[in-house]
Order: sequence, then structure tokens, then C-alpha cells
Amino acid sequence: VTVLRLEVGDGITFPQTGDRVSIHYKGILVDNGLEFDSSYGRGAEFSFTLGKGDVIAGWEQGLPMLSLGEKAVLTISPDLAYGAAGAGDRVPPHAALRFEVWL
Repeated sequence: VTVLRLEVGDGITFPQTGDRVSIHYKGILVDNGLEFDSSYGRGAEFSFTLGKGDVIAGWEQGLPMLSLGEKAVLTISPDLAYGAAGAGDRVPPHAALRFEVWL
């Protein structure tokens, strides 16, 4: 996972395993730049508990590097995303992903 910071967060509040995390995000396929998912389109943040395995491993590894209020781009290799299985018709097998996230 690589992190490109776009806006600095509070620098104090970092998500930890077991925390309920709420983010806005936009998911983009690295190969062609196509957006495959977005919380903005649904008009609500996506919430999950960090460390329960409810999200891809790239989020589990990358989001704890961000502090509250931070905006960043996470670039995630296929092995930390959906791997050989892909994700339905939205994410092909072995796809690297880029997520613009706002914690």
C-alpha cells in the first residue's frame, strides 16, 4: 500500500484495530482510470470496524496511517485488494486499485 497525502488530518487521532471507522471514498482501477465504486454517489460515508476483515487488506493496512480529517490516495496491489477473484463485474481479476479516501 502506498499513501499520497492530499490534505493533512489532525495528526493525533489514528484508527486502531477494533475502532468503528467512517470514510468517504472513490475507487478507481489503476489500469484504465475507471471509477468502480464511490461512497459519494450513495450520499453517505461507509462505516466498518477496523480489523474484522470486513474490507480489503489494503484498507486494513493503509487507513491506520491516516489521521482524522485526512484526505489521501491509497494505491493497493492486487494481492491486498480482490486478487485473482476480482469483484463481480466491477473489478477484474488481478487489478491494482487506487482509492481516494477522506477519513
